[in-house]
Amino acid sequence: KLTVTGPYHRVTQFLTNIASLTRIMAPMNVALGPTARDLKTLRPQAGEMLLDAQFEIQTYVAKGGRGP
Repeated sequence: KLTVTGPYHRVTQFLTNIASLTRIMAPMNVALGPTARDLKTLRPQAGEMLLDAQFEIQTYVAKGGRGP
């Protein structure tokens, strides 16, 4: 289980990058909501709202077939 905090477009870019890895990895059970963290320590840019994204990562492994 993972949690990341950031602006919407950066969070979605992060999830897209996970889904685009060479090994098949899929974000599962994604939940987005306004951050519960202290904004004074995060220092968002002016007019920027931060999200907490909570999700799990599921990894798939392809079993290789036997050769002749």
